[in-house]
Amino acid sequence: MKYQNMFILATLLLLIGCSETPEKAVKNGDVVSDLGVIGNIDKLDHFISEISNKKDSSVKITRFTKEGDPVFIRLNYTQNKIEVEEDPSKDRNGNKEKRKYLCTSITNKEQADEVHYLIMDCSPSRSTELLVVPK
Repeated sequence: MKYQNMFILATLLLLIGCSETPEKAVKNGDVVSDLGVIGNIDKLDHFISEISNKKDSSVKITRFTKEGDPVFIRLNYTQNKIEVEEDPSKDRNGNKEKRKYLCTSITNKEQADEVHYLIMDCSPSRSTELLVVPK
């Protein structure tokens, strides 16, 4: 019985320690703008700048669902293409299928009180709003 309780406690601590939070994602260097936490937006702006200068670059974005589950997005720019890798495997309520696709442009559009980051001209045909940041 003593070992069973220790196993349960160790498992719970492992699950709590491994769970991704917006604060932890920011600390890890990810771009985050969700659940009231904003961080490392400058890295996404730098990525866009590198693309406009035709320099290879990459950035990781962690978005969070309404329930607080992380969805990881990695953008890799090389040879005039942006490879997008979406990993929703930690989303308990959504589709867990990882997706990869290619795009040719990324931009930010300023509105009155927020900035929208969009990835466009993708194959298969899709455009995606990466994140929205309050001004």
